[in-house]
Amino acid sequence: LFADDKEFFTPRKINISYDNGQSWQPVSAREQVLNGNTVNELKFDPISTKAIKFGFDHPHGQVAVSEIECY
Repeated sequence: LFADDKEFFTPRKINISYDNGQSWQPVSAREQVLNGNTVNELKFDPISTKAIKFGFDHPHGQVAVSEIECY
């Protein structure tokens, strides 16, 4: 997450959902601590899916993401 606190801000939360074949379901995520300008690791219980969706909860400004990796 890139943050300059002028135009780009660190989100309060990242909502992660996966497609179970019929609808989007939230993952069982552990507590999130998000920081700008560094690596953020989000852990959740294992899932099997063909698609993952990320939603950013932020009150103002924009969110800039440079890379997302899923394992």
